[in-house]
Amino acid sequence: MNHIKYSQDNLELVLRLSECVNVDLNERQAESLVKYSKLAIEWNKIANLTGANSVESYITGHVIDCLAVVPFLGQGPLVDIGSGAGLPGIVLAIADPERYIALVEPRGKRSRFLQHIKMQLGLRMVDIKSQPVEQYNPSRSFRYVISRAFGPLNKFVEKSIHLVGSQTEVVAMKSRVKLSELSEAEALL
Repeated sequence: MNHIKYSQDNLELVLRLSECVNVDLNERQAESLVKYSKLAIEWNKIANLTGANSVESYITGHVIDCLAVVPFLGQGPLVDIGSGAGLPGIVLAIADPERYIALVEPRGKRSRFLQHIKMQLGLRMVDIKSQPVEQYNPSRSFRYVISRAFGPLNKFVEKSIHLVGSQTEVVAMKSRVKLSELSEAEALL
């Protein structure tokens, strides 16, 4: 009985916080985000996915942060560079299950985690590429090239520039960007 309440609390947390970032989720999507968060915490022991140590901290520190970008994205395929634990790619796939999303992650343990999540949650539009971004040569163009906490902005742009077309928007989810860092990255585009 306690486990069910715990899950219900997490479900309510996701639904409440998603409203705060102007994302309308149905109950099934919220359940998927809770399940994803639980699996990330479980797998963290072997795959070093996150610094979060509880489902609640994963939801509040990572999932909601990734959902916050949803209102700023239009339609079209998206590639998540250095996906790691699936942030933001898995979260965006749950929020928009009809969008094609490629997750590019070179580390084997993390790629295996992403494959597991894809199967567990039935994310049919997610494609996992277990390789460095520089080696990723897609057969399609992307509307968005996105990354969360990739590192310096100019390195993110430099390593993924071959994925940027004339209609592509580059989305770097970073807490802070220095003006010089932004200028260096813009010069590469």
